[in-house]
Amino acid sequence: MFTNERFWKTREKCDLVRGTVNEIFSLRTRTKRATLFILSGVFLIGCMALYRFSTSNEDGIGFMCEVSSKGNCCRNYYRSIAKDDSSNVKVVGQIDYAVDNEVFSSIKDAIKQTVSKNQNFTYVIVSESLEVLSSLQSFSFGTTFDLWHCCSINYGTTFLIGSLYRGPKVASSIDNIFPRWKFNCSFQEGNRDVVYALSRSEIDSSGNVIKGCDEYRSIGSFDGFVFQNINRSALDLMIFPRFYWGSENVAAFAMKRYGAILRSMCPFYFPSHVNHPRKERIRINHYQNSVMRVRNASSECFG
Repeated sequence: MFTNERFWKTREKCDLVRGTVNEIFSLRTRTKRATLFILSGVFLIGCMALYRFSTSNEDGIGFMCEVSSKGNCCRNYYRSIAKDDSSNVKVVGQIDYAVDNEVFSSIKDAIKQTVSKNQNFTYVIVSESLEVLSSLQSFSFGTTFDLWHCCSINYGTTFLIGSLYRGPKVASSIDNIFPRWKFNCSFQEGNRDVVYALSRSEIDSSGNVIKGCDEYRSIGSFDGFVFQNINRSALDLMIFPRFYWGSENVAAFAMKRYGAILRSMCPFYFPSHVNHPRKERIRINHYQNSVMRVRNASSECFG
């Protein structure tokens, strides 16, 4: 599945080395054996170097493994976003391994609605499931998109993969529907990175508002973060699943712990989200003692 032209060309060269080694043992004279043994050693060393080079992250996006210091391994499954694209907004999200058909359908609907309102949005989706990625590859996004396969996924995975891309990134629940993008705030204050928190507006299947973003913001509930840069040390603390109750609070604390300034985009800009019944979840933010309070971004950012 993880086809990479240079990678497979390297494999072909390795196969040549293997054939050379087999040829050595078919020769009878000691001189020929010694000569070919030395040559095969040179080829073998070259093969190992080429293999290491071909699997390195040369351009920031291609074939890659061990992207996390915590042992996570991700590879690019499908790619259509240009590596030098810095103008489009990348929505980076993850899909659970065992997502049911109803939720999967709402994800696809959210993508279509978002793209219809935002021609400058592209999608980067991460999943542990090859079946999910295969289905998404044949889905008509209406925009460019990249798919990543990871051996395991935690809250920090979307930030980690998003950090490989240029321009603004939105690490978000993938079933959020985003209104027209009208954001031009700075991602720097002095020498500190600024991360903007998104609180959703909950809607029913007919589009009626159940709960506004201000209600979610007041309890420290964030459905996503808009960022340019992220501290890798903060990512190493985000090793819990995204679906844990309060996981976004812990992620926000981790970013602030390593110097980021957080600002809320509500009430000026917020995604909408169709509510789906959820199973009881593990809570990791120590209840009300750890609710994250975030100041609003300037209204001038949303002209």
